[in-house]
Amino acid sequence: MSLRAHIFISISGGMTLIALYSLERNADLEQIRVGLLTQGIPCICLGPYSADCSVLAHTPIVYLHTGCEIISDGFAGKIPPSRFIHASELLSPDRIIGKLYSTYRIDYNVVSHNGVRFDGNDVYFRNNYVRLTHSEKLITRLLTVCHGMFFTAVQIAGFCLENLDAAAVPVHISRINNKSSAVCGEKIITPKRYYGYKIP
Repeated sequence: MSLRAHIFISISGGMTLIALYSLERNADLEQIRVGLLTQGIPCICLGPYSADCSVLAHTPIVYLHTGCEIISDGFAGKIPPSRFIHASELLSPDRIIGKLYSTYRIDYNVVSHNGVRFDGNDVYFRNNYVRLTHSEKLITRLLTVCHGMFFTAVQIAGFCLENLDAAAVPVHISRINNKSSAVCGEKIITPKRYYGYKIP
């Protein structure tokens, strides 16, 4: 596994984003990302090759690294040493989830905001169960964890869709809102032209 690969955990209050960073495309990080997505955890791979990742520039970042040199490109160079978490190796998805819980008591199984609630793998809105697909749950979890922030379709695809298909994001969100409207008469996600999507 490349030593020039890094894991960022971006934390701001209740907001938590996981980003896997390398200076070039890294198959090992892609596999970690797929493993996290499979477990229902939004995750993005970043690097100089990446599409828009500006959402990370607005949040404090905790840097989990492997003892390799500190990189200085982009937003990574702005991380103060006090935000570093040291690790002897790049962590597996299970160990990343464990690190989030042991260090920050962050548990993706009990995410809630503004009527949206995750109970394990089940999603409720205004106390009504909403039957969502795996991709729809990932999108809803991302926007719930980062409530109040707009995400573009490209950013949502980067965090939530294994195939990174941004064109599919509006379709997924339309289905999420149709399903929530059917059970309680309200849409979960707010779209805004030129801004993206958010849960208020």
